[in-house]
Amino acid sequence: MNIYTKGGDKGTTSLVHTKNVSKSDDRIQLVGTIDELTSHIGLVKSMLTDQDMIQNLEKIQSTLITLMAGIADPYKRDYRISDEETSFLEAVLSRGDRRIADVIEEAWRHGAKFDSWSEYFSRQTWMDAFAACGVDPTFYANRLRDREEVFPWTVIADGVTEKFLWREREQAYAGKITPDCREKCSGCGANRLCEGGICHA
Repeated sequence: MNIYTKGGDKGTTSLVHTKNVSKSDDRIQLVGTIDELTSHIGLVKSMLTDQDMIQNLEKIQSTLITLMAGIADPYKRDYRISDEETSFLEAVLSRGDRRIADVIEEAWRHGAKFDSWSEYFSRQTWMDAFAACGVDPTFYANRLRDREEVFPWTVIADGVTEKFLWREREQAYAGKITPDCREKCSGCGANRLCEGGICHA
């Protein structure tokens, strides 16, 4: 799980309703591990045709998501978690490339609107739109990415290099803390956006 804060925060991050904790805190690592597990389960689901098995895996995913909420917020038990179908669509749209534009228009032409409201959301409308446009949504939602993959947002230049972000990912997995930017430059690349090449984070 990559936990990265550009502004520098002395190697801490926040959980729900708690004080900041170290990014190497067991809870942060556990949430990241469970999140990856749900992704792996989603990948397996995308390869199955047995509906009973798919429903069983969806129940497991739902339980894991509830578990993550409990870890992040141990003092509150009334969790509001998006249903699996809405979460799946959100995953596709957030990771999609230009091919998803046609899907969105197709779904809109067939009545999709206000889809974050359960009374308006229709999974079948979206699945029909994916099929009509020849797009496999599981390609975006249920697939692990490797280091060499080019993402749709790669064309956006914010100064921070992909090499640095990947290094931060590996640091997070190893439980290592990146120093505060104001104490030691980590070489993220943002200094190239500043006049004189000095980052004033």
